[in-house]
Amino acid sequence: MARYPIDRYEHPGLPAALRQLRTRAGLSRAQVAARAQGQVSAVYLAQCESATRTPSKAKLDVMLQALGSNRAEFEALLAARVDEGAEWDAVPAALWDRGRDELLALYDAASGAQRAELLAFARRLAP
Repeated sequence: MARYPIDRYEHPGLPAALRQLRTRAGLSRAQVAARAQGQVSAVYLAQCESATRTPSKAKLDVMLQALGSNRAEFEALLAARVDEGAEWDAVPAALWDRGRDELLALYDAASGAQRAELLAFARRLAP
């Protein structure tokens, strides 16, 4: 038997989808590993979530079961995901408004020297 299975589940959205399922379930990596009953470690899950490892289909099924999901739901999640980076194409205005409001609050709370430093930094970023 080969040391590294050739039946890897490869998809560019796999790491993000695994993280999404884990956070949706409200589980830490250690909790997922405990639910997998020793078949998957927290370190292995972290490596899969960071795209440094690609799980075999069997290991993916173990992880999905521990996450309270299955392959059909996982593949539907992958199909629904946008291309990497495309989420920045249409960021809702509310997100930018919250950032602006936070920046204004920080500016209001800053000392005169901090305000001058913040303005100088913003001017360096301006085109």
